Amino acid sequence: MKRPAPKEILAFILARGGSTGVPRKNIRRVGGKPLIVRTIEVARASRFINRTIVATDDREIAAVSRSAGADVPFERPEELSRTLSRAYDVYRFFLEKLRERENYRPDIFVMLFATSYAKRVEEVDAAIEKLITTNADWVFTVCECEHHPYRVFEPVPGTPDQIRPYCAGVPSYDLWGNRQELPPAYRINGNAFVTWTENIENFTTYNIDRVRYADTDIRYVLCPQETSMDIDTQIDFSIADFLLSSRDFFVGTHAPSTVKNGARKGREE
Repeated sequence: MKRPAPKEILAFILARGGSTGVPRKNIRRVGGKPLIVRTIEVARASRFINRTIVATDDREIAAVSRSAGADVPFERPEELSRTLSRAYDVYRFFLEKLRERENYRPDIFVMLFATSYAKRVEEVDAAIEKLITTNADWVFTVCECEHHPYRVFEPVPGTPDQIRPYCAGVPSYDLWGNRQELPPAYRINGNAFVTWTENIENFTTYNIDRVRYADTDIRYVLCPQETSMDIDTQIDFSIADFLLSSRDFFVGTHAPSTVKNGARKGREE
């Protein structure tokens, strides 16, 4: 299905107040600024994004986000802000409310995750551009797996201490090949998930599995390891602070300091 050229591209950032791994992590300072501000700056520097929304249940996160130029149009409800709340349900809730309250519906929905602190605006824009030019259903930013899935094992059900290779049907010779002999394997790094809004509206979860949605067109943008890091623990914060204080790491890995557009100007969270 050929889609018309998109006019509205929304960046959507999840930010619960009740993060469990590291309390208040979304507004904790890392590399000299609140964590969530790093992602807001990337969104505002994009060549494509013309609105940035933060979905939060927390007044302090909302205030920090607004100060950084993001839009917080209404509060995220408590029932969608729990530890086990599904992100996809939040996407659908906000799209429905934005349509009801503002008659606003973006053409493209860009999910940016605040915990992916080293993302580059070039990677986000490459994912958006690929969605538009290929007319794919989804584009994800990915990186090479740090540990190849051939080397992953699972416990054998009903036994106390037995394990077996997670990838069934792969012979031992292939499982234990040299690293350069293994087939490419990528993991989603959380820098950007990009899709047409209709996919969020028409499906109750990501329509990308190989069981029910084998025909879904999924593309990717490959990112280097150094821009594919995430913050989940206190140790991750310490590593991020160290890396972001390094001139060699910082150059070329984060959003430019000059913001190209405003939150609405013409355009674990």
